[in-house]
Amino acid sequence: MQYPNLPQSPEGTFTQSSVLLAHGGEKRVTFKLGEYTYVLYETWDTHSPSYGGIYVLRNGKRLQQYQCDDYVNFKTSLLESMPPNLLPQDEYVDF
Repeated sequence: MQYPNLPQSPEGTFTQSSVLLAHGGEKRVTFKLGEYTYVLYETWDTHSPSYGGIYVLRNGKRLQQYQCDDYVNFKTSLLESMPPNLLPQDEYVDF
């Protein structure tokens, strides 16, 4: 899957959100395509292995969660290394 089909500025297309927890957190990048919302996420915890994947939502309800099989350390990840103000901030919502 490639979104958008043609290269363009992320403004108006993608948003980001995050939450910090006692021993870790989660960072997300979200985009919408029709009635579906795709949420790329990375979760890390100092007491357990980090992981990432994609949530697929329809009308705000989670339909599916795909977790990466070979997840790399969050310190070298794409989402965590993004400049914090690159994308507009969105509210973090628990699914």
